[in-house]
Amino acid sequence: MADHLLIRRSEDHRYFVSVMVAGYRVEAEIDTAFTQPRCNVGLGLERGIYGGIRGRLTNLARMTQYLAGEQPEMIECGLATVSIVGLDDSEIETRVADAGSNLLGTCYFHRLSGYEVVWDLEAGEMTIQKKAL
Repeated sequence: MADHLLIRRSEDHRYFVSVMVAGYRVEAEIDTAFTQPRCNVGLGLERGIYGGIRGRLTNLARMTQYLAGEQPEMIECGLATVSIVGLDDSEIETRVADAGSNLLGTCYFHRLSGYEVVWDLEAGEMTIQKKAL
């Protein structure tokens, strides 16, 4: 484990990270547009993966999902522990949603106390690191 993690953009200019959710390892895209007004949902999952962990989620509920240019829709979500693989103290409890894609959203990072995200756009690198004291 480490107190920082360097993430390089993919050839198609996306950023991916491995996360553990309810005991399963999942590759998720970091998506700064995956957010919501109440900031409850930190991780969205593809339907098949969501179905596989659904039994491990607590406090299941239906929430309204807003997508740019589309009508809002109701999605199911539940609470789970989510962490970034290889990053110390990155375990948080957040809602995980049946969102159609594996997306680690802004609301996950808002709950990641003691960390900051440094984004070097020119180099195509994102570093998640412990804040300096």
